[in-house]
Amino acid sequence: MTKFLDRLICLALYGGLQKEQYRQIAPELDEANRKSLVILSASCAFFYLIRIKLFNAHILTLNKTLFLTAAILFGILAVCNCLRLVRSRSFLIHCCAYLFLIIYLGIGIFSAIGPESIKERTTLYLVFVTAAPMMFALNAAELATIMVPAELLYLFLIAKYQSAYPVYLTNQSNSIFFSISGLLLGIYTSDMKVSGIYNAYMNSRMEEIKKLNDDLTRSRADLEKALADAEHSNRAKTIFLNNMSHDIRTPMNAIIGFSSLAAANADNPKRVRNYLEKISISGHHLLSLINDILDMSRIESGKMRLTEKPVHLPDLLKNIQTMICVDLEAKHLQFFTDFSSIKHENILADELRLNQILINILSNAIKFTPAGGSIWFTINEIDESDRQTDGKTGYRFVIRDTGIGMSREFQKHIFETFSREESVAVNNIQGTGLGMAITKNIVDMMNGKISVQSEEGKGSEFTVSLQFSISESNAGTSPASSVSPAARSESSDTAPAHPQDAKPSEMPADSSLFAGKTILLVEDNELNQEIATTILTDSGFKVELAGNGAAAVRKVQTCADGHYALILMDIQMPIMDGYEATKKIRALSDPAKSQIPILAMTANVFEEDKNRALEAGMNGHLSKPIDVSRLFEELHKIFCK
Repeated sequence: MTKFLDRLICLALYGGLQKEQYRQIAPELDEANRKSLVILSASCAFFYLIRIKLFNAHILTLNKTLFLTAAILFGILAVCNCLRLVRSRSFLIHCCAYLFLIIYLGIGIFSAIGPESIKERTTLYLVFVTAAPMMFALNAAELATIMVPAELLYLFLIAKYQSAYPVYLTNQSNSIFFSISGLLLGIYTSDMKVSGIYNAYMNSRMEEIKKLNDDLTRSRADLEKALADAEHSNRAKTIFLNNMSHDIRTPMNAIIGFSSLAAANADNPKRVRNYLEKISISGHHLLSLINDILDMSRIESGKMRLTEKPVHLPDLLKNIQTMICVDLEAKHLQFFTDFSSIKHENILADELRLNQILINILSNAIKFTPAGGSIWFTINEIDESDRQTDGKTGYRFVIRDTGIGMSREFQKHIFETFSREESVAVNNIQGTGLGMAITKNIVDMMNGKISVQSEEGKGSEFTVSLQFSISESNAGTSPASSVSPAARSESSDTAPAHPQDAKPSEMPADSSLFAGKTILLVEDNELNQEIATTILTDSGFKVELAGNGAAAVRKVQTCADGHYALILMDIQMPIMDGYEATKKIRALSDPAKSQIPILAMTANVFEEDKNRALEAGMNGHLSKPIDVSRLFEELHKIFCK
């Protein structure tokens, strides 16, 4: 019984829905009611205007006025329900529904006064009065408190003004029948309206839920992929850190160990020189490890940029051969080259990065080829028929060796970050697992392609395909013959990972050229001050120190003209960095001071660091750790001018 009563209450109050369901669609119901009011009000206004027009001669003067008033009121009501003010407030929509009924009832009552028959009007109005509110989906509480009293008042007034108590009684059963019929019809119509809106609402919600589920599924898949990538990356980085811990500790152990041995054998110059040479080799290897890590970090952060300049290919290839020849000779490797197909020697390219690509691959070939093996380096220029028509020409760089080769499985991962093959043959060879990842990224930046073919125990072959614009200017001075078509030399264990790490031929300090000249060394680190001061004073220079850029500017401002022959400027310093200090010195009004040569001597060694140094007004760039030969090469250039 309780369930039946609950069902009955829900049917009467909420169109057959549960209370919470009804509340869910309350905004949609309000909007539907508003639209119904607009349609009904406009229809009634139109109806009364038509009635006045068509039956003008048969309508009482009072009724004409009532009908015209009704048309105006219904028109106003229709317009009001179109306003944003009513659309945004549900209680105003209900008020408009009540006004509609009051107007309609009032017009019905007053227009019924007269000689016309009341029977038809009474029954018709009863049907409309009971059905109309249900068209607005008004609930049973509103029906009981407003519509039923309004209907009773309507019937009472009709009967009274028609001298009509007898008429009312006569039509009582008829009126009650139509009232009940209208009420049931209204409830049914309201239920249909409510259920229709609820179904539409639920369908839209189902679509939203489906879309959300689809989005959730995609998000879950993305998250799972991201998690898998993160786990793979973490595993790779863990392996990398383990490798790096070993690879960095190896040269560090050598540096610390041989330093101790050198101190213990200070009275034996031959041994000390031997130890110092080994310390230098270990230091260069440690620097190459650090450079690889920094390069990979810059690539991943998107900070690496290509700078195209005229390059003379024969000069570039000759320099590469010079860099690797010591390593080739150390392992007694045969080295064959064939550059005979090069037709265009002058190109526009980033020489540093092209060097890096070729050196990285050649270094691997040297490292992984046993003593007595062979390496071939071939360059083919793409035929005229294959060349693009945008002023570019293609080159295919092929490096092949008779080394230990790679497994098929590892070849799939060779260009991945931190990737190294685990095997007995490889484990004793130093490396970060970053060289090929760096090479692949640089090749991609150049819009080129790199591929590898390898077989364990037989060797590997790397092919790099690149396109360069042809340069009209000759970037170098060496003729094409400077690289013989079939050059052969022998060689190496570990070639440097970067051209700048290569040890150039020793250039002795010219004491007669440097004697008596004063250098201002701007450096905040005391150990670096001591190293640079010792190198410079041993070569005949006088050295003055400044601990930061601001101190350097003050010293230049207060010194006599011509006192400083050169300034060696660090970059990262407290108070004022090297760039700002250089700009302030260049801005001095005294040309003798503002034009003092300034060389950057810094650990900021990337291409943009060099460009910033030149833009700030410096005359050159030297990287740390100090390469003594490179330092004196730059000093010779400046003082020989």
